[in-house]
Amino acid sequence: MVDAWFDVLTTPGVQRIESIALAVFVELPLASVCIWLSWHAQQLEERRIVLLMRSYRGRLHRGGRRERA
Repeated sequence: MVDAWFDVLTTPGVQRIESIALAVFVELPLASVCIWLSWHAQQLEERRIVLLMRSYRGRLHRGGRRERA
């Protein structure tokens, strides 16, 4: 978002419309996608940690590690 703001403010007069269009239709939507991806990656990581902790606690209650066949 800062990049879009910087591009719009530093663009000379005639090209400013093109810069605003790129900011609105390319840079800001791409920033939104990046924010969404980072948010959901963090949620996925938290869920995996919870599942792993449950699995580890289950092994402790059963008396140790499971034997593999």
